[in-house]
Amino acid sequence: MAARREDRRDQAEMRTERPLDDALPDTVHRHASQAGRERVVPAMTPASGCDQKVSLLPSGIVGSGEQASTPLRPEPVVAEHDQDRRRLRQTFEERNEIRVRALIRHHDERERQGARHPARAAHRPGGPLQPHDTGGKIVHAGGMTQTDVTENYEDVLRRIARAATEAGRRPEDVTLTAVTKTHEGAAILPLLEAGHRDFGENRVQEAQAKWPALRERFAGVTLRLIGPLQSNKASDAVALFDVIESVDREKIARVLGAEMEKQARRLPVYVQVNTGEEPQKAGVAPEDAVAFAARARDEHGLDVVGLMCIPPQDQPPAPHFALLWELAQEARLREVSMGMSGDYEAAVSLGATSVRVGSGLFGARPTGEG
Repeated sequence: MAARREDRRDQAEMRTERPLDDALPDTVHRHASQAGRERVVPAMTPASGCDQKVSLLPSGIVGSGEQASTPLRPEPVVAEHDQDRRRLRQTFEERNEIRVRALIRHHDERERQGARHPARAAHRPGGPLQPHDTGGKIVHAGGMTQTDVTENYEDVLRRIARAATEAGRRPEDVTLTAVTKTHEGAAILPLLEAGHRDFGENRVQEAQAKWPALRERFAGVTLRLIGPLQSNKASDAVALFDVIESVDREKIARVLGAEMEKQARRLPVYVQVNTGEEPQKAGVAPEDAVAFAARARDEHGLDVVGLMCIPPQDQPPAPHFALLWELAQEARLREVSMGMSGDYEAAVSLGATSVRVGSGLFGARPTGEG
C-alpha cells in the first residue's frame, strides 16, 4: 500500500510540472529536441585571447550541463506518429522546460520589481505610462515628451546590452529597430537627433508620407518594412525600404524578385515564420520555413538573410524564440528578427540579432494598437 501511495504521489507531481508543455502548439513540440537545447558560441576572453564556450542563457539560469557535448545543429526529428510525439514531449521536458521556466521566472521577477517601484516602471519598455507634468515641453501622441523618448531610448539600449552580456554576446551584434508606425515625424526626431538610424514601419503608404522628408535631413537611415505586404504595393516597397522582413508567401516572393530586378535594387529580406501556426497571422509554417527560404533565394533571386517571427500573445515567447533561432541555423541564415517591447530582453538572450521596439520608446500608440 505504501508503495502504491508513493507511485500516485510521483504521478501527481509529474502532472503539476507540465502546464507549459501542454500550453505549447504541436509545432514547438515537434522541434523541441532542437529548439530547447542550450547553445554555445565562441567568445574571446580579454586575458588570453582564446575561445571559450558560453551559454546563450542569462547568468543564474539553470542549464542541463551539456554545453560541451551538444551539437550546434542536431539532426532534425519529425514526429509522424503518436509515439514519436510522446517521445518528443518527454525530450522537451527533460532538455527544455527547466531552462524556459527559469527564463520566464527571471523576467517575471523583473516585472514584480517594477510593480514595487512605480517610478522605475514609468520608463520600463512596455511598462505603464505614469501621469507627469510636461513643464511646457512638446508632448506627442501617447503622452510622451521628447525627453521621455530620449530617456526610454537610453534605457532600452542599456537593457539590450545587459541581456547580451549576460548571454555571452556582444551588445553591438544586436540591432535595435525603432518601430515608428502611427507616430508622426516630430515624435521620431529625438531618436534621429540622438544618432539612431534603424527604423521599422508596418505600412507602405504611411512610410511614404513621412520618411522622404526625414531622410533629406538625416542621412544613413535604414528603413525596414516589418508589416504585411500586398503584392500591389511591392513596387513602392522596393523603391522606399532598405530591408523587407515580412516575406510570408510564394506570391510575394515572386513579385518582389521581379520588382527588384526591374528596379535594380536587391534588398535583403527576411522570411516571416508563424511559429504559433495562428490562422489569423501571416507567415509560413515552421516545418516549411527552411524549404521556403531556399526557394525564395534560388527560384526568385531574393537575398534571404534571416527569419522573423511574432509569438502568440497568450503564450510564453521564449519557446518560440528558441524555435526560430534553431530554424535559422538549419537554413544557414545569419539574422533572426524577434522580440518586441514586452519581451526583447528574452529574445536577445535566445539569439536575436535585431529586436523591434515601439511602445517601449514612444509610449502607447495613438490608435490603441499594441
